[in-house]
Amino acid sequence: MDLLANIPSWDDIERNLDDKFNTLNQAYSDGLQSTYDSWNGFTRRVNTTTTATQAY
Repeated sequence: MDLLANIPSWDDIERNLDDKFNTLNQAYSDGLQSTYDSWNGFTRRVNTTTTATQAY
C-alpha cells in the first residue's frame, strides 16, 4: 500500500488554496460593494425626503 500516492503535490495544494482565497476575496469585495451601494441609496432617499420636506 503506497500512502504517498494519495498525497497531493505542493503545486496542487497551492493552486487549490489560491482558488479558495480568490473566491473568498471576491465574495467579500462584492459584499462590501453591495453594502456601499445600499448605503448610498439610503442616504440619497433621506436627502431627497429632507429636501422635499424643507420645501414646504
